[in-house]
Amino acid sequence: MLEPDELLEENQVQEMVASMEVDLQVHSILDSLSTFFQTFAILLDESATHVDLLLKGLQGHAPIFSKKSSPPSSPSYLNQEPSAPLPATSKPSSSSFSIFSFNYTQLFCLFCIYIIFLSRSVHAFPSLSSSPVAPPLHIMSINANGLFNPMKINAIQDMVHGSQPHILIVGETKSASEVSSRLLLPRYDSFENPGQQTSQKSGKWGVIVTVRRSFFSVQRLPTADALRGHAVALDLMIPTTNAVAFPHCFIGVYAPWNPGGTEEGQHLFWPEITQLCSDAKFSWSMAGDFNATLSHSESTSTNLTISPARLQYSQFLQLTDAVDVWQSQPDSIASSSFYTCRSQLTDLSEPTFSLIDHVATSRTGTVRAEIALNPHFIPCTDH
Repeated sequence: MLEPDELLEENQVQEMVASMEVDLQVHSILDSLSTFFQTFAILLDESATHVDLLLKGLQGHAPIFSKKSSPPSSPSYLNQEPSAPLPATSKPSSSSFSIFSFNYTQLFCLFCIYIIFLSRSVHAFPSLSSSPVAPPLHIMSINANGLFNPMKINAIQDMVHGSQPHILIVGETKSASEVSSRLLLPRYDSFENPGQQTSQKSGKWGVIVTVRRSFFSVQRLPTADALRGHAVALDLMIPTTNAVAFPHCFIGVYAPWNPGGTEEGQHLFWPEITQLCSDAKFSWSMAGDFNATLSHSESTSTNLTISPARLQYSQFLQLTDAVDVWQSQPDSIASSSFYTCRSQLTDLSEPTFSLIDHVATSRTGTVRAEIALNPHFIPCTDH
């Protein structure tokens, strides 16, 4: 049996051990914070523009770090020698954090930026497997070349029922009135931008975007008159793996074949699309018939002239710092067995095969994107 003095001594030893364990935990936390801020400082240096884009939608379009100014300097404690360990008998207190030379407000701001990156963009930290990500967004697009033929409508319905995409774009409906009700897709909500009337019985342009229900909330965005019959813009709230949703702007398009012309405001198409993407709250993507190629390998045509459509689409990608998904796949070379559009000037001329249907996406918020040709056969269209 232990004497009172021995019990007192044993209790003191236990208290000292407990105190040492707490100190070790504190220093472990401080070491982790040090590593975090060192890594974060490097990321700020390398990704200032990315940070600017991320915060643009969170601060009333007034980024915390402007492109013209340099990123904030790293906390000065990063270059200091670690403080001496606390005595084994001392108790942790607020003074234990005195090695941080910045105030708690700065620590809070930097930590919030880190949380925003993790919860809203895995692209900024691709190595962090614990980052919440959204399930893959499955998009299908077709240029219908008119939405009147019953066989074509049934084929599109069968394709959707079999593939169950989250989003379907149907371009070139060739109708000045809404025709989305012809597609019997009970699990989808349709948003349509009809085209223009060309005669009593026909029209041109027209685009439909259908969105599968119960996956995310949808709000339609207003579009300029110059985009009539050419674009449908939607704000989506996409859920992530940690049950937190983030805003994503999606645009389904049927672009004019000659955006360099002045007829009916076609020259305003890409500037208006650029504005929509610039106004996106966070990330955005766009799909459909762009009526443009980005390189000679995307067409079998022997005409090497650079079209206005290519020039304007290339400028759009540059202005929005976006990625064309075909361009990210080096084996995307047009041929008679790999194309999205088949055109033929005359019955005697050789057909031209092109990749003019595209997907463009913002770098912000995008981890990875892939594009492929749909094996479903849709009759009565040249796409």
